[in-house]
Amino acid sequence: MLAGSLLCLAAAAVQAVLLLSLAPTPLMFFLPGAVITMSQGISLPYAQAGAMATVPRLAGTAAGIGVFVQQLCGAFFAQLYGVVADGTPRPMIAAIMLSAALGVAAGGIAYGQSRRRVRAGAEGTVS
Repeated sequence: MLAGSLLCLAAAAVQAVLLLSLAPTPLMFFLPGAVITMSQGISLPYAQAGAMATVPRLAGTAAGIGVFVQQLCGAFFAQLYGVVADGTPRPMIAAIMLSAALGVAAGGIAYGQSRRRVRAGAEGTVS
């Protein structure tokens, strides 16, 4: 999950640099966007599997909540962009960078928790 989130942030950063330093072209939007989509394909299955595996008897509920949160965040960032759009790529860059940074934070938290569980399991103090 963390690797996909980091790849997403890197692609968003490349897109930001390109759009801020050169005249925008369609390839500047779509090539980094393809990498962002691929990175989401890397991280989302692990996030969904982790959410559903926490309490197996509540897997359906976890799947529903996971999809709800995913759609809610997408709707929030679409509305945020609609409010701040000014005809330049800057608001889009800000929204993409913010969402990518939040994705890295979520991936980092999940990674840290999994490492903590592994260490606790190795010490025999799983809680």
